[in-house]
Amino acid sequence: MAILAFATVVTLGIPLLERNGLDDRLKSVSRRREELRAKHHAALNAKRGALRRSPSAS
Repeated sequence: MAILAFATVVTLGIPLLERNGLDDRLKSVSRRREELRAKHHAALNAKRGALRRSPSAS
C-alpha cells in the first residue's frame, strides 16, 4: 500500500517540478518575429529610398 501511495505522489508531483518549456518557446518565437519584422521594414525602407532617389523628369 505504501508503494502505491508513493507512486501516486510521484506521478502527481513530477509535472509540478518540471520546467514549463512553453514560456521559453513563446519568448523565442516572439523575439524571432520581431527580428523578421525589423528586417522586413528595413528592406521596405531601402526600397522606398531607392525609388525616391531616382531622378525625376523636370
